Amino acid sequence: MDYTSFSYTAVIRTLGKAGEKYQTLLDTLCAQSLPPQKILVYIAEGYDLPKETCGREEYIVCEKGMIHQRSLTFSEVETPWILFCDDDLSFEKDSVERLVKALQESRECGVDSSVISPNTFQNHLASKKTKFKNMLSMVLPTASKKYAFRLRKSGFYTYCNRPSSVMPTQTFAGPCCFIKKSTYQKLDFQNERFLDSFRYPLGEDTLFSYKCFLLGFNPLVHYESGIVHLDASSGHVKNPGEMIQLQNASRYCVWYRAVYEAQKNTLNRFIAKFSFHAACNQVCSYLFFTGLLKRNLTNFVYFRKGIKMGKDYTKTEEYKKIPLFRGGKK
Repeated sequence: MDYTSFSYTAVIRTLGKAGEKYQTLLDTLCAQSLPPQKILVYIAEGYDLPKETCGREEYIVCEKGMIHQRSLTFSEVETPWILFCDDDLSFEKDSVERLVKALQESRECGVDSSVISPNTFQNHLASKKTKFKNMLSMVLPTASKKYAFRLRKSGFYTYCNRPSSVMPTQTFAGPCCFIKKSTYQKLDFQNERFLDSFRYPLGEDTLFSYKCFLLGFNPLVHYESGIVHLDASSGHVKNPGEMIQLQNASRYCVWYRAVYEAQKNTLNRFIAKFSFHAACNQVCSYLFFTGLLKRNLTNFVYFRKGIKMGKDYTKTEEYKKIPLFRGGKK
């Protein structure tokens, strides 16, 4: 099988704090049956370089921010494809090869996809109890096999409960994706840097992946890639209320930008707005009653504050200057 056209560069965003999990990522990248031409690590300014190494990585200092570190020009990338990685992943030896084969098979079936992501969060394998809790938070399972994940007009998503090995999708998780560089450039993801001002940009992966879908790049999700998210998030959150508020301000902005503004007529915008507020009322009810049981309404109070904060931001002149999505069909 000819892999020449799939030459790629691994691009890692980091703060340099993932430790052993970062070392695992480097080691498993270097051990790939289809290895990267380069490993470029974009580390936020002001942070020390990690002591972990595989001897191949090159560091590039850039501005801090989850969006900033994934929205650069990446002029250092000289290959046709980019493997975007967070710093806490593990690969099986042929993981990238599996992604490439899935892209080739999709092309042979008449669907030219230029982006594929491993399924790193196993919603469909969760316990019944967890699935039920997720449903109360408006993350819903579906029997439909049209998409691995579908972004509803409410801004919340459904996931396929019995997925095939590789499926088309509307959205995908953010820790890893394999994308053609020319496709990445057409996303204009630098326009989404405003989300970094919320510091906890919930939904940044939704925005990235849904742009791929709306602009017609036919994203895929691979359920058997062997790529595992090790979750190196650590550290105590000093103000959980503030985090919830900022996350949900970001949630509102992502919905407003990716769903509401993407509608082609007034009726669809009305339906999107109704759907979003109905879903939020469901979440608020869940947070309120669970908060009463725990005698702690922090989640409920700051969820509402976050939605209002996001709504207020979309009315500012700063937000109104951001270009709308280009192209795409609903």
